[in-house]
Amino acid sequence: MRDVFSLPSLRIPSPIPSAPSKGGTLRAFCAHAGCHIGFASSQRCLWTGRGKGQNNSLTIWYLSYIISLWGDLVAQFEVEFYEDASGKQPAKDFLLSLDTKMRAKMVNTISLLQENGYELREPYSKHLSEGIFELRAKVGSDITRVLYFFYVDRHIILTNGFVKKTQKTPPPELKRAMKYRADYLKRKEREA
Repeated sequence: MRDVFSLPSLRIPSPIPSAPSKGGTLRAFCAHAGCHIGFASSQRCLWTGRGKGQNNSLTIWYLSYIISLWGDLVAQFEVEFYEDASGKQPAKDFLLSLDTKMRAKMVNTISLLQENGYELREPYSKHLSEGIFELRAKVGSDITRVLYFFYVDRHIILTNGFVKKTQKTPPPELKRAMKYRADYLKRKEREA
């Protein structure tokens, strides 16, 4: 059995169960994680970590903390293409213009982004500036980038893409992504 403090670092295999909202689902998660949580009263819960002979009482707020961490592990991010006022989707158009191998590599990287969100790091993703990130893909000597940003409620918005030919990200591509982000935020504000 695992210690309760190792729960946040667990990697749960697919398929991932839904986020715990009922005791049964939480118990299923805990059984999968190798621990047992039982309710001793409405105010406190009991956690038993086998193997070390531990028997600890935890307050309900700590159980809520565990549930919130589990919820973060379960919920995948929703990836969307930025769409301008005329209906064009620059990132989608860019992806469709790539050759088959590069498109497959970039789609795989987007899938990693959807699964890992904020935690995706180099060599797959890198923060550039002012909330703009780049997704990175390389096939042979060809290097491709797709720029994106995060939006509330676990949304990721892909803005534009380019084939990288220089060491640094071209400033016009970064400015374009910032412009698309500002436009997206302004339109979302108007909708609310």
